[in-house]
Amino acid sequence: MPTSESTSLVARQSRLGTLPDDLLEEVFSDATEVHLTPPGILHAEGGPPFTGLVTEGLVRVVVSSPDGRQATIRYAGSGALLGVSSLFSDQHIPVSGVPLRVSTVVMLRPNLLRDLAKREPLVAASLMGELADRVMEYQSELLGSAFSSLRQKVARHVLEMAVPLGDTGGLIAPVTQVELADAVGTSREVVVRILRDLREAGLVETGRDGVVLVAPERLVGESWPRGAIAPAARD
Repeated sequence: MPTSESTSLVARQSRLGTLPDDLLEEVFSDATEVHLTPPGILHAEGGPPFTGLVTEGLVRVVVSSPDGRQATIRYAGSGALLGVSSLFSDQHIPVSGVPLRVSTVVMLRPNLLRDLAKREPLVAASLMGELADRVMEYQSELLGSAFSSLRQKVARHVLEMAVPLGDTGGLIAPVTQVELADAVGTSREVVVRILRDLREAGLVETGRDGVVLVAPERLVGESWPRGAIAPAARD
């Protein structure tokens, strides 16, 4: 499809944003838009290579255990690239993407991207930058997963999912207790207790629409192990 103005603007927020207009247009040639509604799925675990740009909504990238439990790898909002690592690996993709709200993903052609990376250094550099970002993010997530308490994990996922709450200037994480439990690898009952503790500490409020962040700055301090560098504090 021709690159629309709105897609181009979102692409400029991603690692592809450094490309000149002609190369960006070529990257998006023959791309297709996929519209997703929960509880749909963008890409199944074990599927073939794919690459997409989230232009609207929020996609949760997850891995699943044989007994059906899930763990969140990443939340991908508008401007996020998905599946770039699958372009350069012979392994099947071990993750799946599921929309947390109505989302749109522009799906790019894997073969075209690989060919462009071989002959266009700027495209190769953009994709390498994206891969480097993912490695750094996963290393950070490993730190959090290995050394964080469940309370810290819940706080971090709530922060990562937060979106503006209307015109109030506040933030809300539109997530259910079950989704939070899946994200941190525990039971709903445990999440209920953690949210109650955070509510009593004056950090959040809970309701049918999700978790309202009453004190997001303080919540950041609750979200990472002591001594670790939270994302907001990194250079």
